[in-house]
Amino acid sequence: MWRPRVVLDEDTLAEALRQRGHDVLHVREAGLGRRSDAEVFAQAVRRRRAVMTHNVGDFVRLVAGYGAAGREHFGLILAAQVRFRALLARATRLLSNRDAETLRDAVVWLTD
Repeated sequence: MWRPRVVLDEDTLAEALRQRGHDVLHVREAGLGRRSDAEVFAQAVRRRRAVMTHNVGDFVRLVAGYGAAGREHFGLILAAQVRFRALLARATRLLSNRDAETLRDAVVWLTD
């Protein structure tokens, strides 16, 4: 079972998730800080990483475009804007219980 590798889209969770053993990069750490959503997603795909974001609309459209074109991606993890501790708990639970293969081409909501 390969653990998911994730790019966090403008989120503050990177360090806290790394401390819990997860392979995550913040967009700035990945050199994508001021890039468009399409560029962030394309780079995540090239790096075989899922994207975790609060930006639901834009990224759902991007994933739909990938699917329509028959292109694979490595997962889209959507998160509502909630308190940091709740978000950290949800993200930790998801990344601890899913492997990279089950995230491939999936769109997943972080929930309680």
